[in-house]
Amino acid sequence: MEKLGINPTLFALQILNFSVIVILLDWLIFKPLSKILKERRQKIEAGLAKEGEVDIRLAEIETERQQKITDTKKEIEKMMSEAAKNANSLKEDILKESREEAEAMMIKTKEKLETEKDEMVSLAKKEIATLAVSAVEKIFADKDATEIKKKLNKEAIDKLWQKETV
Repeated sequence: MEKLGINPTLFALQILNFSVIVILLDWLIFKPLSKILKERRQKIEAGLAKEGEVDIRLAEIETERQQKITDTKKEIEKMMSEAAKNANSLKEDILKESREEAEAMMIKTKEKLETEKDEMVSLAKKEIATLAVSAVEKIFADKDATEIKKKLNKEAIDKLWQKETV
């Protein structure tokens, strides 16, 4: 080696020096760095696994949300249907009540008109009887016909009262 221009002790010391540096680098830098990279890889793999779980859970939550929305819509439709039924029932009740009130008013009005009609007929009969008596008195103004007058008056009044009571 001396022929090559290499000093063997110096060469041995440089190999020893290089070995110490490699061992120190391995112990101080490469092993901790390797450990950090391994931990980082594990964290990434765990994160990816959790991401899959999160995606599955998110899909489950979305399904539950859609189901709740569907259930709520059905419940709202049911409530609207019941409200419509109640409204129709109330409407029918109000209409029925209005018809009954109108019928009662019509009956009352007819009765009142019938009573007024009867009163007017009675009044007209009395007036006709009075006119008939006056007419007969004028016809038989003669004093000799007093008896005839009384008899005719009585007959006319009896006939009128008979018609009125019928």
